[in-house]
Amino acid sequence: MQTKFQSAFDKLADSVKRGQYSNATTVASRIGKLKQEHRSIARRYEIDAITGDDQKVKELVLTEKPKVKEAAETLYGAYVIETNRNDLEPEEIWKLYMTLTKVEDAFKALKSNLGMRPIYHQLASRTAAHLFISVVAYHLYGAIALSLSQAGDKRSVHSILAQVSTHSRLNVTMLDDNKRLHNLRISSTPNSTQKEIYSILGVVDTLARTKKVIAQL
Repeated sequence: MQTKFQSAFDKLADSVKRGQYSNATTVASRIGKLKQEHRSIARRYEIDAITGDDQKVKELVLTEKPKVKEAAETLYGAYVIETNRNDLEPEEIWKLYMTLTKVEDAFKALKSNLGMRPIYHQLASRTAAHLFISVVAYHLYGAIALSLSQAGDKRSVHSILAQVSTHSRLNVTMLDDNKRLHNLRISSTPNSTQKEIYSILGVVDTLARTKKVIAQL
């Protein structure tokens, strides 16, 4: 957590140093956003914006609050994992324990992105179908996550789905001079990021362009 905060601060400080952000109000807003995103660790630090004669921010300085540091060290603790698997090494036990986060992520995905709840159906059969579709969706969700992991891609499935959401299958309808109606079914062209994702997942767009002509209106 501290490493992520330090990395985010370094990125912001570098942007300020390069002049990307120099307005005091803008920098203050960025600092506030940084503290909000890492509030559990950011409270231990002071971030000072150093301005020049032109009142533009030139540098950011990060300092640790001594009293907060002392309090944190006083409350410092450690997790103890109890197990009967005496055949495993400590690293293996920890890795096995961390798989619990995957279970937590699964329930989180089902309840949010995959729409398991809320359930508005009143018939038991429709409720069962709703739950079944959510579970099938999670199998696809898990397959995507596994492919990303095997490819060394650290992005979440949620972010991947957001990035490919703009790639669409389109209906195009037009009328020619002879008043014939043409219905075309085509796929939009994926951008470079979407092509990269499809390559990782082994997805090939096999949906051909289709055309239907209505002779006369």
